[in-house]
Amino acid sequence: MIRKFFQILSQIKRKLNVKDMSASKSNQNLDKTNSFSLAKCRLASNPGTSRDVLNKLAEKPQTEVLERIAENRHTSSETLEKLADKNISEVRSALADNAHTPTQVIETLASDENPDVRYILAENPNTPKEILDKLTVDDNPYVSFRAQRTLRRMGIC
Repeated sequence: MIRKFFQILSQIKRKLNVKDMSASKSNQNLDKTNSFSLAKCRLASNPGTSRDVLNKLAEKPQTEVLERIAENRHTSSETLEKLADKNISEVRSALADNAHTPTQVIETLASDENPDVRYILAENPNTPKEILDKLTVDDNPYVSFRAQRTLRRMGIC
């Protein structure tokens, strides 16, 4: 699978090597970089992408790619746990919204310093009741209200 990943990336690189005589060299390089990043984001968000490829993509420090990996429901638990350690709130927010995020990661996210991460977690109906109960008394009133509302919506409260 990893070989397939590198074959796809090589094909993308070859396609991006087409010279555009109307563009400057720096614009060409920027376009190649942007196209390559976009291709990696699409690969990371594709539900058909294998776990091996997602694990390999997660080794690169591109926020957009990491965020797409955190959103992908086929990402392995191990990779999701590694992503939780990233100091990137967008990635942690995506983890909070992923129904397949491991419980120990959810427990960590419930105490996240960023209220947006806690809010998304409070909004997620897949968040365990114990965590939602904890979030109902969050210091941030928006997080607290959202957790209460999610519990009501689930018919628990």
